[in-house]
Amino acid sequence: MRRLLSLCLSLVLALSLLSGCGKEVPEGTPYQVSYLNREKTKVVTNPYYVTATDTMGIIAQLIEALQTQPEEYEMIAPMAGVNLLSYEFADGLLLMDFDSGYRSMTNTEEVLTRAAIVRSLDALEEVSGVSFTIAGEALLDALGNPVGVMKAENFVDNPGTEINSYEQAQLHLYFANSDGTALVDTYRTIAYSTNISMERLVIEQLIAGPNIDEVIATIPADTKIISIAVNDGVCYVNLDDHFLAAVPSVSAEVTIYSIVNSLVELTSVNKVSISVNGASDMMYRESISLAKPFERNLELIAE
Repeated sequence: MRRLLSLCLSLVLALSLLSGCGKEVPEGTPYQVSYLNREKTKVVTNPYYVTATDTMGIIAQLIEALQTQPEEYEMIAPMAGVNLLSYEFADGLLLMDFDSGYRSMTNTEEVLTRAAIVRSLDALEEVSGVSFTIAGEALLDALGNPVGVMKAENFVDNPGTEINSYEQAQLHLYFANSDGTALVDTYRTIAYSTNISMERLVIEQLIAGPNIDEVIATIPADTKIISIAVNDGVCYVNLDDHFLAAVPSVSAEVTIYSIVNSLVELTSVNKVSISVNGASDMMYRESISLAKPFERNLELIAE
């Protein structure tokens, strides 16, 4: 009997030790928070568990995570070195005001810091965009233009890679006017990875659509890029068959030349060849032949 009791006690002790060795599961909802790597050359992500359930509470906890050094030595909190003066959230827009010390960062560090903050907070469904001010003044990019409202997709990286070697670019993107009969030249400043070609960046941003109300998209949002290549000044754009679906109220000509005119703004491109699933011997929307490369069309641009 004594031996049996001793065996039971040993079993209970062993089970308690085993349960203590198991890793405790954090409470709350996991969010992917972005941090800088130790060398400040790229953005890395790590799960952070939020216990708040209301929008303002979640935002507050995510900002706290961005300010607090994580346990992982190889990660740096993006807001650890900057002072957030205040933040406001209204109508889906999160406005963050930093002190003037924000400007002391190098261009690369600033872009990576901004990417980490925006990607972390834009993951919240209720947040439609994030805007930065510095001591109450609009944040300017490396070209001296207001950065404006940012979303996660403003920071482009290749699938399967982290953000690194970031640069700023100002793109000319041609979207449709309100009735879809003409093109409107818009400007978009974007931080992008040098691992991605400018030609692909232009098409990705056209597919993503406009970020202003005065113009409308020209390419169906579910269109996928199969390939993009440039040879002797001709940009070969191969899209999947989602491209064939018409965007409501946008003419076929406006859609084609939104691509052509946007790409020809790049110094590497003089003409554009468009194919669908590798085929160019076809009529786009039964009205425009894709058989030959297209040149810039200035007549479609609205005055």
